[in-house]
Amino acid sequence: MPEHEAGPTGVQETGLGGAELLACLHAEIFPHAERWQAQAFREILAVAGTQGWISLVDGEPTGLLLTRLLPGGEGEILTLGVRPAFRRTGQASSLLQAFLACPAVEAPKTEKIFLEVSVNNRAALALYGQLGFRQAGLRRAYYPDGSDACVMCLEELS
Repeated sequence: MPEHEAGPTGVQETGLGGAELLACLHAEIFPHAERWQAQAFREILAVAGTQGWISLVDGEPTGLLLTRLLPGGEGEILTLGVRPAFRRTGQASSLLQAFLACPAVEAPKTEKIFLEVSVNNRAALALYGQLGFRQAGLRRAYYPDGSDACVMCLEELS
């Protein structure tokens, strides 16, 4: 993990300049076969409507979120994860709530937000359910380990 100064606790947005940090976080959070390299983050963040988010505790990066808002009122969560030492401390919820409250989600009005999550990730499924996401479909053998992805959608954005 790159060195960071002690500092804020909360969620910060990041763009292309955060690609290396996002890749370091992703490598610590996800299995080897699912890790995204910095170049992948740079390419994704270069797409209009895409935004990175980092959660912090005392200036230490604890998690990441990558989102994209699409024309036509839809958005998607591309990846979300929290470092193992900070799981079950509200970091994922803080990242999601920061995204859902950002002005870009409100104007132009985003009507639906989609995501995919492993059917084996019970903690994430529970969190998304608490935030109002509902199952919209299933993608068979979506992940490198062969697990299915639950496609979820949040439609009642306020």
